[in-house]
Amino acid sequence: MNDLILNFDESQTAIYMFLLQTGGVRLTQVEDLQDNLKECYRLVKNGNILQRELDSTVSYWVNPENPEVLTQKISKINKKLKVLLGETLANPYLVTNQKGTYKIKLPMNNVEIL
Repeated sequence: MNDLILNFDESQTAIYMFLLQTGGVRLTQVEDLQDNLKECYRLVKNGNILQRELDSTVSYWVNPENPEVLTQKISKINKKLKVLLGETLANPYLVTNQKGTYKIKLPMNNVEIL
């Protein structure tokens, strides 16, 4: 999108990257895929995170007893996209919930993660 920079915080960046890489995921699957999410977060942090902190942070995000943590982060991602791009242009970049699966319509080959 004309090389616009998304001003996501580190957690939002990791979650967005994770959803792009997985192609979509159900909330019930996120806990099983938390190693993938940890790797995304480690990349976002440039490796500057202790394993203990990485484990506890990602475990908090994917705790099945507290699913609103992840859904709130997704909501904030979508809000930032809509503010930056406008409702119409943001549409392919938004995280959508399609029959319980959170996904991004944008193909990964159209995304550059710096």
